[in-house]
Amino acid sequence: MSINDEAIVTQPKDEKKRKLIYSPVEGKRDWSSDLYGCFPDFCSCCRGFCCIPCMLSEIASRTGEWICFPFFVPGGGNVLRTRIRTMGGIRGTACDDCVMMCFCGPCAIWQMERELDKMGVPKK
Repeated sequence: MSINDEAIVTQPKDEKKRKLIYSPVEGKRDWSSDLYGCFPDFCSCCRGFCCIPCMLSEIASRTGEWICFPFFVPGGGNVLRTRIRTMGGIRGTACDDCVMMCFCGPCAIWQMERELDKMGVPKK
């Protein structure tokens, strides 16, 4: 082995590549409407009551997911709720989202729809 044939035991450090790119997940605001606030929006309430899967598919599409995502991915509705919450800077946790979807699913879906409308996310 010659002088130039030394084994490299550590990688060179590039400080530019080591910086983490993330934003804080703590929200700064609450949901724009109450969980049970679907009654003033009677049209949305009726539409959701008649076809929850259609509304959930539309929500998935509006958030950039495949329209069947909530039905083929276990916990897909929870994921959509968490995505909307983080997109909108809304306070809460993934555990809160899971509890809402498990125990108040239809109302949580209507709230997600209203929030996307309030945020100005277009319907596709």
